[in-house]
Amino acid sequence: MKKRIVSTVLGLAIFAGTSLISNRAEAKGYGEAGCGLGSILISSKGFVQIFAATSNGTSGNQTFGITSGTSNCTADGIVKLEKAQEMFVTVNYESLE
Repeated sequence: MKKRIVSTVLGLAIFAGTSLISNRAEAKGYGEAGCGLGSILISSKGFVQIFAATSNGTSGNQTFGITSGTSNCTADGIVKLEKAQEMFVTVNYESLE
């Protein structure tokens, strides 16, 4: 009985924790399926994200979008950090010598 209560409380805590994490992907213009052609053609909310993920995964357009920066895939993360570092070095080149 005690194990059941502990596992129920743990399950509820995990569920509450994951529900507190907002859909950060929503702010980027695509849903949980990620960027790609599926994010453009299919709604970014609800069950239909399965179809968006399937179209992104089977056609290879998500990989192309990430590489090229198209299909709702933006230059965030590593690419953005590299560009920021490059800009910093360009602006501060003399003081870095």
